[in-house]
Amino acid sequence: MLLRDAKERYAPESIAIGGFSQGAMLSLDVALAADPAVDRVAVLSGLLLADSLPALRAQPPNATRPAVLVTHGSSDPILPFRSAERIASVLEPRGYRVTWVPFEGGHEIPPLVVTRLREFLFGALP
Repeated sequence: MLLRDAKERYAPESIAIGGFSQGAMLSLDVALAADPAVDRVAVLSGLLLADSLPALRAQPPNATRPAVLVTHGSSDPILPFRSAERIASVLEPRGYRVTWVPFEGGHEIPPLVVTRLREFLFGALP
């Protein structure tokens, strides 16, 4: 309802959502079932929730699929690196464009991720 209201009220050219850690998980969950569809979702140090899978399976073949940015630290002590790697292996066969950005580090948002997020959302900026 929030996305629909925002789209009707402001008529944005595109809608992007994202988050870090639990916010990343929620963003991905919302993006998989969003109506209206979102254009981009950024998953920073998150994972795909088991509760998100039914919405993913229920999507019709011609459904709009957002571009997905996934970033994760290789030594994250909070959320396993493998869980983030799994996002691409689940989404790509279903037609999602996933950009995977692993980095050396833990449960954080390093400068590399800020740069890649900016590029993902706005294109390359000086």
